[in-house]
Amino acid sequence: MAVQTVEPREYQSVSLRQLWFSLGTGAVLWSVHLVASYAIVGLACERGLLLHVVWQGMSVVRWVLLIFTLVAAALVLYATVLAYANWRHLSPAEETNGDQPAGRFRFMALTGALLNVLFLVSILLSIGPTLFLPLC
Repeated sequence: MAVQTVEPREYQSVSLRQLWFSLGTGAVLWSVHLVASYAIVGLACERGLLLHVVWQGMSVVRWVLLIFTLVAAALVLYATVLAYANWRHLSPAEETNGDQPAGRFRFMALTGALLNVLFLVSILLSIGPTLFLPLC
């Protein structure tokens, strides 16, 4: 009696690296953004660094925070689009064929997309206080 070996199916268009990147990017960037923003404002208020230097009607500290926020939001948006594209690429038909990794990969992609939307909104909500509330 011959033993059949089943070769694992490869998902050439969806890599685990992409799935993990899209799953963790939002949480990591939101955390880094929050801690770095507090550190920048704390240093600016305590030592007066660049607080009174004004460019285009805003202090340089506000510009730094705004640019940092927009860069973090752009990276999270990229991870969201990547996760959504991976989710769309992994069709539900692959799950019903007894292919268990497809279901897990699809779950990771959908979870990454939804979590990144949440973290993107959280990052973008920090623009309001940065622009309109006093820093110190």
